[in-house]
Amino acid sequence: MSKSSLENGIQIIRAKAKTVSDDPGVYRMLSADKEVLYVGKARNIRNRILSYTQISGLPIRLQRMVALTVDMEFIITKSEEEALLLEAQLIKKLKPRFNILLRDDKSFPYILMRDHEAAPQLIKFRGKPIAHSKDVYFGPFASNTAIYQTTETLTRLFKLRTCSDHTFKNRSRPCLQYHIKRCSAPCVNYISQEEYKKNVHYAMDFLKGKTRHIQKSLEKDMIQASEAQNYEQAAIYRNHIRSLNQVQQQTQELGPSMMITDIFAIYREHDQCCIQVFFYRHGTSYGNRSYFPKHDKDQSTEEILGTFIAQFYQSKPVPENVYVSIKTSEMDLLQKALNSIAEKKVQLKVPQKGAAKNLMDQAILNAKKALERHHLEQLSNKKLLQQVGDFFALPTVPNRIEIYDNSHLQGSNAYGTMVASGPNGFDKKSYRQFKIKSESGTVGDDYGMMTEVFQRRFRNASQKDMPDLVLVDGGRGQLNTALKVLNSYNLETVCVGVAKGEERNAGKETLVFTDGTSKLVEKNSPVTYFIQRLRDEAHRYAIGTHRKGRAKKMTQSSLMDLPGIGAKRKKSLMIYFGSHEAIKRAGIEDLERVSGISKSLAQSIYHYYRS
Repeated sequence: MSKSSLENGIQIIRAKAKTVSDDPGVYRMLSADKEVLYVGKARNIRNRILSYTQISGLPIRLQRMVALTVDMEFIITKSEEEALLLEAQLIKKLKPRFNILLRDDKSFPYILMRDHEAAPQLIKFRGKPIAHSKDVYFGPFASNTAIYQTTETLTRLFKLRTCSDHTFKNRSRPCLQYHIKRCSAPCVNYISQEEYKKNVHYAMDFLKGKTRHIQKSLEKDMIQASEAQNYEQAAIYRNHIRSLNQVQQQTQELGPSMMITDIFAIYREHDQCCIQVFFYRHGTSYGNRSYFPKHDKDQSTEEILGTFIAQFYQSKPVPENVYVSIKTSEMDLLQKALNSIAEKKVQLKVPQKGAAKNLMDQAILNAKKALERHHLEQLSNKKLLQQVGDFFALPTVPNRIEIYDNSHLQGSNAYGTMVASGPNGFDKKSYRQFKIKSESGTVGDDYGMMTEVFQRRFRNASQKDMPDLVLVDGGRGQLNTALKVLNSYNLETVCVGVAKGEERNAGKETLVFTDGTSKLVEKNSPVTYFIQRLRDEAHRYAIGTHRKGRAKKMTQSSLMDLPGIGAKRKKSLMIYFGSHEAIKRAGIEDLERVSGISKSLAQSIYHYYRS
């Protein structure tokens, strides 16, 4: 950062301030190559951006940002609340380097129940719940493990089916699940539709936290069955009650104040922080997840938590209660923003007593322990990367390592993939997939595919995006191909081939170097295990990408086979539902809401998937 660049940035900001109004809104600071450096919001944009010209009051981080700024863009909003929501959306989309960033933004799984069908089942659903749908959603759950345990318990407890709709409609005799007493066999009418639906509603009541209500209903049903001398059915109800009691003993009931609540606890140490998010629905814990947001040391803990929450709810439903461990910066404004997203009153507060306070203390402790584990993992990764740097004679400790692999099936659905790793382990947000263009003539040709992948990866690569070490899954031929492309762009990145052993077994790989030498990897070495993990991850990602590509192609073909569906209607269906699976699950009324889909066409699509 030079003095001239800093002064130039100040002059640009002052000039821009003369062109903007005193209204609330969002501003973006841009670098010379049009990179968005920072996204901010303000009640008064002019006053806010002029504050960046008071250099003496700015931390070093913001001084660097000002020095890099060559342009600014503005969006005027109706209110500061609207500006906060827009700021969070833009940060999430653009990921500016000087903003606090929510690193892990995976969607959460839900349990989906199609109560409007004859024999509903519990289905795992990932994504944003479809609005105005007849389907009933329970969640979010913090992990696949939490949702698996819940569905397993309820399916076993109430003997609900687990088979696909196609299997259900075509069975002529009960399956193994019935014989091991884990399904009531509604497919062959071994249970009446009315009785099965009653079990479904019990499962739904359980997910709503109404366990006492279920127990009373089951006791009433057991007494009625016994009085009618239907002892076999009475015994079934008795077993349901026993199983329910066992489940209740393992479940922490939290009372009405925690019906639909998210808890955010932040713990900060060594200029890093961890935010623990706990989900409570209907008085029951749905699990928790750890986050380690990217931030600078001069940013306050209150600012980090407030910015995190604003970004967090951009793609997730806002619950009735949001409890935080500390008051966030601009808490009143955040409250209004959450109300706007939820379209209802949301309670945002720091709990001071009772069950909520106890749970918050537990969440803070979890945040502290998670941050301690994170520190230890970072130290371990740092030591490992130092060993990798020494092993490959790199000039510095590698900050970014990339490994490349190709996958295709007899030349079809060909993909090249890139996996990245760094100080925090695998950097999954940096993974890339390259669909090989069939017109290039390289499909099925490993060397041609490698050339295309490297050209597309490095053609316009910036210096900050450059890896310190490139590994290629393959031998001398693949390495020379990659090296040829790197040399054509005058790039001096260290490149090494990882050739599989004769029996393609882990631990028998050969490392191939650009100077013509090669050597077998050392057994039981940390660097060897690291290379194997990188190669296995690249292979997993390549195979997964290839399979998704094949499935997508099959899906597109399946959609085109639908009666009365052309390219335009197919596009409308995919935009509305988001996936082929969601279209298959949709009811007739849901399908009718799609532009261009009439009632008769909706019925045809519905019956097509159920024939």
